[in-house]
Amino acid sequence: MPHLGQLPLRHMTTAELRAYIAKLESTVSSVDYRRGVLSELSSILEGCR
Repeated sequence: MPHLGQLPLRHMTTAELRAYIAKLESTVSSVDYRRGVLSELSSILEGCR
């Protein structure tokens, strides 16, 4: 089962996803890298539907 850190993707809430994005924005300076990560995450979450 895919996980985001210790959290199984099937248990992810909107609040947890927003917290992940906020942490990414505060720790990764490259906007292009953040966009790439979020694009990949979006693709993965689309596949979990």
